[in-house]
Amino acid sequence: MVSITREQINALIELQSIDVESLKIKSFLKSIQPKVDAFDERIKQVEQAISLKESIIAELKQEYRSREVDVQDNQNRMRKNNEKLVSVKTNKEYHAILKENEGLHKKNSIIEDDILQKLDVLEKEENAILQDKSELSKLKNETAQEIAALKEKGEAEKEKLQSLLAAWEEIEKNMDPEVIKRFKIAREQTKSSAISAVKNEICQGCHMNIPPQMYNELQRFEKLEFCPRCYRIIYWAE
Repeated sequence: MVSITREQINALIELQSIDVESLKIKSFLKSIQPKVDAFDERIKQVEQAISLKESIIAELKQEYRSREVDVQDNQNRMRKNNEKLVSVKTNKEYHAILKENEGLHKKNSIIEDDILQKLDVLEKEENAILQDKSELSKLKNETAQEIAALKEKGEAEKEKLQSLLAAWEEIEKNMDPEVIKRFKIAREQTKSSAISAVKNEICQGCHMNIPPQMYNELQRFEKLEFCPRCYRIIYWAE
């Protein structure tokens, strides 16, 4: 039998309160890095999308320059053909040059239409990427602020946790070691609260009835009692 007093029960209740608050803080501290990683991943995705658009723009510019070269080449051929016209000796040769120039002119007309389409797409993509970069800059600023706020709160919570642990140690050193040992065992067994009130013969931890004799003994605060079902330390709630 482990004897207990009302004061010790109150101390265990305080330890339980410290436990609950400490777990909340630890859970928050544990969540900081995943949140930071999520922010970083979001920025990375936007940067990758911008990089893809930049690749598309670079490809469009390359195609555009290539088509301009094609137009220039065709124009050079037409100019040379026009120079030949003054020296041709037969109608057949003359009409062949005119026909070739006509074909080259049609090709250039098609190429120029294609160039205009590419310029239109290029302009839209460049405007879109400017908007994306503006949004990225805004996102980075907002993210930096959120991360800074998270880390600032994290530091404050760490200090609070240290205060709670110090309070725990202060209470523990004035407690019966056997009582503390049983408290820690109960906490480990339940994976949650180690101590629970009993009201109207009902354990508030598992909501099961306590045997009448045990309930009567609880009211005397003579020894440490455990719920027969959930194994929490139990006490009578006046």
